[in-house]
Amino acid sequence: MFSLFVRGLRLKCLCISLSIGILLFFSGKITALAQDRPNDSEERHALIITSQPFVTKWFTSLNNSLVENLNSKKKQFRLSYEYIDSRNIADPDFIETFQKMLEKKYSHLGIDIVIGIMPTSCRFLLEHGEEIFPRIPIVFALPSRAHVKKILSKQRVGLVESVSDIPGTIERIKILLTETKHLVVISGSGSDDLSYMEEAKRAVQKIEWTENVSYLIGIPPHELADVLSRLPEKTAVLMLLYVKDRDGNPYTTVEVMNAISQYTNSPIFGLYDTILGYGIVGGRLTSAESYGKAIAIATLKLLDNRDLKKNINVPTEIRDMYDWRQIERWNIPVKNIPAGSIIRYRTFSFWEANYGKLIIAAIIFIIQVALISGLFMNLIKVRKANIKIQKEIKDRERAEEALRESEAKYRSIFENSIMGIFRTTPKGRYLSINPAGAKMYGYKSPEEMMQSITDMAHQIYVNPDDRKRFKEQVETFGYVEGFESEHYRKDGSKIWVLMNSSVIRDTSGRILYYESTSQDITKRKQAEEELERYRLHLERLVEERTKELDDAKKQAEESDRLKSAFLATMSHELRTPLNSIIGFTGILLQGLVGPLNDEQKKQLGMVRSSANHLLSLINDVLDISKIEAGQLQVACETFDLSKSLR
Repeated sequence: MFSLFVRGLRLKCLCISLSIGILLFFSGKITALAQDRPNDSEERHALIITSQPFVTKWFTSLNNSLVENLNSKKKQFRLSYEYIDSRNIADPDFIETFQKMLEKKYSHLGIDIVIGIMPTSCRFLLEHGEEIFPRIPIVFALPSRAHVKKILSKQRVGLVESVSDIPGTIERIKILLTETKHLVVISGSGSDDLSYMEEAKRAVQKIEWTENVSYLIGIPPHELADVLSRLPEKTAVLMLLYVKDRDGNPYTTVEVMNAISQYTNSPIFGLYDTILGYGIVGGRLTSAESYGKAIAIATLKLLDNRDLKKNINVPTEIRDMYDWRQIERWNIPVKNIPAGSIIRYRTFSFWEANYGKLIIAAIIFIIQVALISGLFMNLIKVRKANIKIQKEIKDRERAEEALRESEAKYRSIFENSIMGIFRTTPKGRYLSINPAGAKMYGYKSPEEMMQSITDMAHQIYVNPDDRKRFKEQVETFGYVEGFESEHYRKDGSKIWVLMNSSVIRDTSGRILYYESTSQDITKRKQAEEELERYRLHLERLVEERTKELDDAKKQAEESDRLKSAFLATMSHELRTPLNSIIGFTGILLQGLVGPLNDEQKKQLGMVRSSANHLLSLINDVLDISKIEAGQLQVACETFDLSKSLR
């Protein structure tokens, strides 16, 4: 009987082992399928590829609007950013390197959607997006007009086009400058530039502009500045898109406006708020905020779209926007500005800001003067004259002393500071530099460094674009804090430098020089890189250990469940031997097989008692196992409660 029990146990164990293997196999398949199903409650990951520098005011406004409109209580987005320089889009080696970097970096990060901003980024995604990010939806924001048709021919893409209201802006010129006789329209010579120029010509014909109209295409900025400085009176200028001059040199509209705005003798209007603040009066403009909102709407609609063949095209809002400084510069009547227009850079004079206070102070002053002058006119005049003279003498002496002390302190700080202190021109030459700054760059003296460096962008900056970003930021905001960039030392070695700078202007607003402090942060950058490597390594170890513990937990739970199921199914095999022991012991005690002496009866009684006790324990264990395995059957029957209690 025992051998039969062992054979049955071995057979059951084999069946259980096979069952476990099958369960593990299908559970792995089910888990993999579950991982492939999207979870609406998870955080979404969007990759943004842009050819617009991150530090520009325009991109910052667009990005803030994008983030604000993407995230909500129901959906949250994690954004990753990559920058592609428009000058490298035609370089096959750069494109191959950039493509491999994206594939390696984001293959394991779970990208839900890719967003390309500006023509260069959209062109890259149009040519390589499906290869790098297969089956991932792409939003094309502000692509070249030549690529719109090809974008819409693809499946499951979002589109936010670069729009304009050229007719509306021309109408605003007629409203704001009623005496305008001559209109000059400017654009670059790129494909998109020429597209906008054709649109402008159609708008002029439709509006029936009765005066003279001139079209200037692809004129380099320095020549364009000369042309605009000699325009006749009662002329208005409309600046369209300027991406490339007639010689094929790349530009941005901001760069062109920086080059021409101070030389023009006529007001300039535009199409985008990108150049608002760079010399244009305004017009019917698109804004960075509206583009950011449109991109967010396209992103959300594309992710929610279940039709894989349907594309999403989101329009962009256009509004009247104007620069108050230019309105004052060209004496434009405020009453002509359309209602609801956005006015930027408006400043109030001291009189406008303190009108009420000045009136009250004037009244009090007049009353006091009238009362005092009637009683002590002569005495006050004499005392005022003496006090004024003495005060002027003392003030002059204090000012001269303070000036001497200030110059001495500044010279001491300048010479003895452990940080680099220097002044540079916008063209990239040093006007002054302290010994600490020269030493940081490996020069023996400040004089040697000032004589050696004539072009900071290429002699100091490892990446000349950093100098360009620095100039854009410091000239836009008037200062820059914590600007980090990699620089060359005299011996060709590289260091990381942290700069804080401000713009010094003359009374007319022209930039004289940049005043800056610098600090060598190479060791800090190296420490940050090392710390980042350690952090990534630790995250990987934690992830691996967590997976191991989770697998062990699942195996333990499965083993416990199988144990309970095994015990629950073994009730008959465990009870049968005990029932035999109890039954045959009873037969012996009854004397059915022959008489027993007292000692034998006593021993057999102990055997039966122990067997009954063991059977009771086994029944309890099996009941618990049945409960754990979900196999316990509860029967409802009537019984005598008082009898049970007794």
